[in-house]
Parts: sequence; C-alpha cells; structure tokens
Amino acid sequence: MPSPKLTARGVEHVKPPKRGRVEYWDAALPGFGLRVTHTGSRSWVAMFRAGGRLRRMTLGTFPALQLADARDKAREVLRSAQKGNDPAAKKIEERRREADLFHNIAAAFVERHCKPNNRGWDRQQADLQREFVSHWRNRPIGSITRRDILEVIDALADRTSPQRANRYLALIKKLFSWALDRDLIEANPAAGVKPPGKALSRDRALSSEEIALFWHCCGEAGWPFGHLFRLLLVTAQRLGEVSAARWSDVDLERGVWTIPAEAAKNGRANEVPLSALALGLFRAAQAFRRNDLVFSALNGSGNPVSGFSKAKDRLDAAMATRRADIQPWRLHDLRRTAATGMAELGIAPHVIERCLNHVSGTISGVAAVYNRHGYVPEKRQALDAWAARIEELIRPALAVAAS
Repeated sequence: MPSPKLTARGVEHVKPPKRGRVEYWDAALPGFGLRVTHTGSRSWVAMFRAGGRLRRMTLGTFPALQLADARDKAREVLRSAQKGNDPAAKKIEERRREADLFHNIAAAFVERHCKPNNRGWDRQQADLQREFVSHWRNRPIGSITRRDILEVIDALADRTSPQRANRYLALIKKLFSWALDRDLIEANPAAGVKPPGKALSRDRALSSEEIALFWHCCGEAGWPFGHLFRLLLVTAQRLGEVSAARWSDVDLERGVWTIPAEAAKNGRANEVPLSALALGLFRAAQAFRRNDLVFSALNGSGNPVSGFSKAKDRLDAAMATRRADIQPWRLHDLRRTAATGMAELGIAPHVIERCLNHVSGTISGVAAVYNRHGYVPEKRQALDAWAARIEELIRPALAVAAS
C-alpha cells in the first residue's frame, strides 16, 4: 500500500488504477488514506482497531470533502477509536436507522417485490407514496401501529369508498408482510385488520338491461373513457391492455389487433379479431389520434390515459340516475360479462379462453404445450357473435335515442 504524504495537488491529479481500487495512506497521519477506483472515484478512509478488529470507515468523497477537512475528520475518528469507541459501528447504526424509515422501506418494497412480480408496480408505487408515505415518511417502520393503519384506511374509506379502501389495505398488508419476512419488523401491525368494505362479488356479470344502459351512458361520456370502456366489453380484453393499445398493433384492413407479449398481463401475445363493432370504435378513435397510443393521456405527456376510477364513478352516477337498483360492479366485470355472453351463445369454453388469452383452463398440461393452434378463425366467429348480441341489446336504446 503506497504511503506518500497526501497533498491537495497530488489528490487532484492521482491516476486511477487499471482495475479494482488502490488505497494511498497518508504518511503525515497514520490510519488516514485516499481510496481510488478504476472508475476515477476518490473517497477518504480511516483505518483503526476496535474490539480487536481492524476497521475501515469511509469519511466522504473528493472533491465534496477536501483534504484538510477530511484529515480533521479522520483525526476525530482515530481519537475516538483510541478511547475504545467504534466510530464505524455508530455510522452503521445511523445508516440502519435511516434504512428503517418508512419511506426507504416502501422504496425497497417497490424495487425488490413490486417491480419483479407486478406489471402494475407503478400504480402500487403511486398508491404507497400518496396514501402511506405521505403520513409516515420519516417514521421508523417498527413504530407504526395497528391504530396508525386503521386511521389511514378509515380516512380512505370515507374519502373514496370502502371497497377501494380494501385495495389499499391489501397493499399495505403485503408491504408489512414482506418487511416481516426480511426481519425488518418483529410483528406485522396490519395482520388481522379487517377490510372496511364488503368485498364485491368476483362473479358479477352485467345483465342484458345493464349492458344496454352501460352502452348508452358510455356514449354520453364520450372520449376517451366512453370509447375505452365500450372496447373492454366488445373485445373482452383487460383494462391495462386496452388502455395501452397502440395504432402500430392495430390492422384495420385485416381487422386484427395484436397485443404483444410485453403488453399482455400473462406475457403471451394475443391476436384479437375485431368485429365490425370493435372496428367502428377504433375508427372513431382515429379522430382523436395524437401519437401511436390509441388512448393517449389528455395532458400531452405521451403516456396512456389514466384516471379510470374517477371515470368509472362518473359512469356509475350516470347509470344510477336511470336505474337505481344497479348493484356495484367493476370494470373487470365487463370482461366476465363478455365471457358469460359468449358462453350463453354456445361458444365452446376453449375458444372463450383463447379470446380471453387465458393460459390455463380446458387446454392445459401437455395439451397446452403441443397445441399451438391460434384459434383465430374460431375467435373471430365468437367475437363477431358477441358483438351481434351487444348490438341486439342496444338497438332498442338507440331507437329511443334517435326518436
């Protein structure tokens, strides 16, 4: 290890090694040195013994910390070590306390759990920042109690809806469960917290009357959500896939919309035959084209449109003014409605699954591996039949509106 007397000029012009790193120890102050890496970064270090162990402690980086200040800082560290203290342990503890703050835990949760496991991780990140980090940013995660969680969830239920608060509760439960698995907390304060709202049925499908009413109110809603919600019903595809649709993937001449693998929830590309009704919706959307996105954000950011929850609330309110007895439903129920409708029309289950781009189901196991038939003709027939059924249901409403 080189041991020259460190000078300001020498530190300024020191050459980085070809690989790895090298440490230059100051002859004027033993235990104080400069670490230089092959990338050219330079940092100050102090080396001392504490509890019989040799320790290295980073003091700061050059040029943010100049030589004279770094040498003074090193003297304090070395003097403390001579008194039997361990300055490095104190720094480690400070770093650990910083890492335990809720906003850092939330960031780690997004990076290590949400991103690898959820295509919608950006929404989870936004939800955490808006609803939880804003309350608990600089609090150690271990200090957050069941009462703290209940206060946030109750406020969410009052401000939005109990069912929506359920989703936020599920997210924060997942975060605390993840933290518990990594020994970041000793107990999960969210365990046992009951959802504030009754969970909506996951087998909800809109009735014939509700489909007609939905279609009419979507027409009143207009661009972009009226068109988007109608396409959900007509194509039977997922919200994330329809909202991110690109014109470069839509072939209006062939009547096919290809959802690429990277855009599909299950990572499997899907060719969606477009019925005349679906083609009409896409062609109508061309009047609003701004870029390659079919449904581009209205703020000109170039991102897909967002704000589905508020748009759905407005649609619910419009439907409720015409029919007060409609039970709660979710946008995903439109996909279930399409599947149910196709089944009622006698479409084979395996064809419906292909329309939905389901990986498992009636064709699974070895059959799923060897059966590479795309079922495009069968899917076209199924979606055409479903579109004809929708038109049959909405025709009376259209006649009334035209009269």
